[in-house]
Amino acid sequence: MKILVLVLVLMMAYVIGQYQTKAFGEISTLTPPEHSIKVNGTSFTIPYTITGGIVTLIQSDTDAKTIDVSVQSSNGGNLTITLPTKLIDAYQDASLEPVYAHDESNTSHFVVMSKNHGIKYTEVDTSENRTLTIPLSLGASTIEIKGTYMVPEFGSMVPIILVIAFISIIVASNSRSKS
Repeated sequence: MKILVLVLVLMMAYVIGQYQTKAFGEISTLTPPEHSIKVNGTSFTIPYTITGGIVTLIQSDTDAKTIDVSVQSSNGGNLTITLPTKLIDAYQDASLEPVYAHDESNTSHFVVMSKNHGIKYTEVDTSENRTLTIPLSLGASTIEIKGTYMVPEFGSMVPIILVIAFISIIVASNSRSKS
């Protein structure tokens, strides 16, 4: 019985280790003209429009909780990007955020930066999306949109891990009661 418990624990450790390798620090990319990105096994549509430049790449980084948009801007302009709240969100009540962490209405807490400088932006919220309009400066750069939440790291693995843990507890308690 002890061997069975040991095998179950080792299997659980292996599954968790394999999942962590895939989920933690996942960087996903979207190459225009595509508008869909797959993060932790779930596809998200990220519609965007740009004036005065082109989008060359969009990346998500689950560890940093960021969406990075590489743009080439010929004469300034604006990037308007719609982010699903199930992918990335910025919760209210982050009172210690710097001033550039807010949109122009001073209500949101996304941090939008380019070349390590904060950018003021405008935002329109719905229950499912946040649409950000970000002014672009001249030249090529990366716009970093940092949220306070990004797709759950464990996703669908939580039920599997709980089932394995529950079975391990039952087996362990049964083996002790028979001794």
